Amino acid sequence: MVTRVLIPILGEAITEAILSSWLKKEGEPVQRGEAIAELETAKATLALESPANGIILKILVPEGTKLTIGQAVAIIGKSGEDWQAEATPSPSKEQALAPDQTLALETKEIAQRISPAARRRAAELGIPLEEISAISTDKRITTEDVERYAASRSQPAGAEIPPFRRIELSEIRHTIAQRMSASQQIPQFSVSMEINADALRQAQHVLRTQAENITVTVLLIHLVAQTLRKHPYLNAHYEQNAILLYDTVYLSLAVATSRGLIAPVIPEVEKMGLSQIANYVNAIIRRARSGTLLPGDLRDGTFTISNLGMYGISQFVPLLNPPQVAILGVGAIQQRWIALPGGGGRPAQMLNLTVTADHRAVDGEQVARFLGDLGESISTLHPEQIPI
Repeated sequence: MVTRVLIPILGEAITEAILSSWLKKEGEPVQRGEAIAELETAKATLALESPANGIILKILVPEGTKLTIGQAVAIIGKSGEDWQAEATPSPSKEQALAPDQTLALETKEIAQRISPAARRRAAELGIPLEEISAISTDKRITTEDVERYAASRSQPAGAEIPPFRRIELSEIRHTIAQRMSASQQIPQFSVSMEINADALRQAQHVLRTQAENITVTVLLIHLVAQTLRKHPYLNAHYEQNAILLYDTVYLSLAVATSRGLIAPVIPEVEKMGLSQIANYVNAIIRRARSGTLLPGDLRDGTFTISNLGMYGISQFVPLLNPPQVAILGVGAIQQRWIALPGGGGRPAQMLNLTVTADHRAVDGEQVARFLGDLGESISTLHPEQIPI
């Protein structure tokens, strides 16, 4: 019996994706759960997994096709099985491409293929594509060809053109740009606090004798989740003049990847022990950076942690990740000389934390109390208090 490969639910608020690449070809064997294609969504690049063991009998859509949830993209079965009855009409090449790509294919008089970005740029500059085609030595006209030709027309003979590269935004990078632009429209404010991290470092040293993958980030995730239970207005979404308070913490962890900043989610993190948190963090970071995130990794989080301490950044102000109402920026732990109550001083390891919050949902006092409670938990931490 053949099995259709359908586009699964990819996470909240994600209704479509682009099939960026096939990892398997027709006729190749696949195992259930094996990645057979890559999907690019507005949030991340995801792996499309095979729903069954067998052979890819038919690929129904080409790379570059925009897909919707539930759409069939391939058929898997045994060699020789009849798959025709299960096939749905696949988009034609023109349907699979964006409108400007379709126009490029319709330009018959030009021998070379033209990238969509090059066509758009040529139109912006008012340059006939035939002129570029005449001077291009490549088989495909690119945006660089257009820019180079435009520069040559505007420069006097013999003038040197500075080298450059034009990088089109990926779907993820474009969405990040849109979300950050939307974030800037929110009335947000930031509150910072410097906290003594001696106890945090000591606890990490002790706990790593029991589990090597206990990092400062893992400890902070645990402490933040527990503190948020006392401050539900920060574990929330702002939506249509209402505040949605969540009973459990779905913590978004900002991860830098070659495709841009992604924030996969650790669900119900307040219920996890340290080892479980550490294993989950390692897994989602690995999937985020390899482009194999699962749809469940992108469910909407309720609070975000962004840690730049590993890059030596002492303090920074993060931007909100809407519809969340708060995000925590974590700097590097640095040595400071602190004054003692009775006079004199001593060296201490200090940690700067900054919370950015949505002023429509919370005020400065609420954020200050959250940071105060979090700081108290960090500065008085004992290893035996935390379930490993």
